[in-house]
Amino acid sequence: MSGMVLHASGAGASLNTPSAADIVSALGGAIIGTGVRLHIRNTGAGASTLSAGSGVTLSGTAATATLNAKTWVFVVTNNVVGSEAVTAYSLGSTVF
Repeated sequence: MSGMVLHASGAGASLNTPSAADIVSALGGAIIGTGVRLHIRNTGAGASTLSAGSGVTLSGTAATATLNAKTWVFVVTNNVVGSEAVTAYSLGSTVF
């Protein structure tokens, strides 16, 4: 599972992740260490800022500047029902 967000807003915007429980559930049988990638490509006039849902921790700069792309890896750190946790690691930005 992976995904891509194409953001082209006229102003900056907040992009909200699902909760950790929703991410773990969507992965169906995820074990600790399971990871998925998310690519954000921002063609808008302002920054796209990733906001963490419940149980999600962001590691790295949350904003993707205009005319930049950023890759995130979401890693399951707890898969116990009711205590799910995911850490999203920024792999940095690139200019396009």
